[in-house]
Amino acid sequence: MARRTFRPWVELLLEFYIFKILMTSPTYGNRISEELKKHTKGVACPNPNLLYPLLRKIENEGYIIGNWDSPDKRNRRIYHITQLGLDYFPELEQKAKEHFIQMEKNIGILRSCLFESEENA
Repeated sequence: MARRTFRPWVELLLEFYIFKILMTSPTYGNRISEELKKHTKGVACPNPNLLYPLLRKIENEGYIIGNWDSPDKRNRRIYHITQLGLDYFPELEQKAKEHFIQMEKNIGILRSCLFESEENA
């Protein structure tokens, strides 16, 4: 059961970071991964098997657009945030905040459940 709720949470967090990064400048997938790792001090290191399908999903929804830097070689796909993506960002940010609040509550519940006897000793 935790797996079902974990994956959407990770996707939401990753999508939020993708938007934040693309709002500063257009970039490619590996760079998004590097930036995310740098900004989170290594806490978040997205797996390419999650990152690239998510980039395609966001692109299909019209929030970002990707173009090959060299169409004949298809070397790197450079992603740009669209106006639709900029308009959607406040809603995405709110969703991310709500998920963080819920996760913090869940961690509190687990902490008290697992360590209650240790804290009362």
